[in-house]
Amino acid sequence: MSAALACAACKEAHPPLPTLVLVTLDTTRADHLSTYGYERRTDPFLAELARASRVFEIAVPSATWTLPSHVSMFTGLDPAEHGCWRKTEDVGEGGFPALSPETQLFTARLREAGYHQLAAVGGQFTSHHYGLLRDFDEWLDPGERWDLPGSELNTWIFGALERRPRDRPLFLFVNYFDAHSPYGAPEGRAYPFPADGRVLPVIPPIEARAPDAPPPPPEVVRDALDQYDRELLVQDEALAALFARLEREGLLRDALIIITADHGEMFGEQPGVFGHGCLPYEPVARVPLVVQRRPGGPVDRPQAPVSLANVAATLLSAAGLAALPASGGAPRFDLLALPAEPPPAFVEHRGATRWFGVLRGARYKYGRSLEGKEAELLVDLQADPAERLKRPAPAEARAVLAELRAELESLPGRWLPPPKEMGRTELGPVELERLRDLGYGGDAGD
Repeated sequence: MSAALACAACKEAHPPLPTLVLVTLDTTRADHLSTYGYERRTDPFLAELARASRVFEIAVPSATWTLPSHVSMFTGLDPAEHGCWRKTEDVGEGGFPALSPETQLFTARLREAGYHQLAAVGGQFTSHHYGLLRDFDEWLDPGERWDLPGSELNTWIFGALERRPRDRPLFLFVNYFDAHSPYGAPEGRAYPFPADGRVLPVIPPIEARAPDAPPPPPEVVRDALDQYDRELLVQDEALAALFARLEREGLLRDALIIITADHGEMFGEQPGVFGHGCLPYEPVARVPLVVQRRPGGPVDRPQAPVSLANVAATLLSAAGLAALPASGGAPRFDLLALPAEPPPAFVEHRGATRWFGVLRGARYKYGRSLEGKEAELLVDLQADPAERLKRPAPAEARAVLAELRAELESLPGRWLPPPKEMGRTELGPVELERLRDLGYGGDAGD
């Protein structure tokens, strides 16, 4: 056999690895995107991409704030297992829980397979401080700044794409942070909403309030929502520019694309609840999830809830790589190869004073509190979409209650204490001050 024929046979036996792209849209709730039926066109690019993708109607993060949610995406572990959930008292000591060196990330598998890995992250909790970027060849994060706009991330990414090695497959991770509080879209341009084109003030984070505290003025909440929607549009424009560049580079002809969010945002839908890092109500615990496999991937809208903890398994499967070690939670699976009946998706909230976990089924949410004494709640989202039900489950739902209770009890890994080998990162005074300004220094950030 000639050398040329031998080379061709080698390529046929080992086809090139696909491009992998993971984009997280920080603080983006599904019901404020036209992809999910929102009346405002906050996401024209994503909506167009979704028409040729698998779009999950109910995607559930593993936690309601950035760090534990992203770590679960990168490990397939629940927060109880990876330990990256914050105690508020840690802020005063100058540190936050970080990834243990012992915790395996899917990026280590990609590195071993020869992937060139680039990361551009807009927020602090996806930065190098917490160990999430340890396997990347190049990365950009905010440093001592609180955040970076999507346009700045794109500028860096475009330069990194030009200098990348062309003989290696690419994994690109981007965390757009534009929609995070404070709510203030860039000035000096027109926006399609609100319809009257009002000049809106920048709205700082609305402090979490006790249920019996007086609510913020209605106009403050209205302006915050309008600014939030504008920020979603700016974020979508950055996403469009990124994918236009990837298309021009020819990187998407054979690619797996995952676009999702780490959590949503609350605007007082529950009394006194604003922002995130709160109990897993729907506005904060239902996020977009668009998965596209080129060429020829599925185009549909599965209705069953799925967990974002399946992201790692999906990326590794596309690259033909071995899965990460099994977690103590539900079995992880490739989002492009759904089981006939996916297990209920699990999301939890942990803080200094609260520990609450929820199993999200198609119709019912089962929640359990472990705050000294056990308490449980079943919400029928069909009959009670606002999640106001605060009484025992009706008789007709008791079978569902028993089933979900048993489901949770069968997953002991979900209620473990944090790993003893959990890492810790020390933050500087500038970073700590910025976190406190945004509500991460007290019970409001739980």
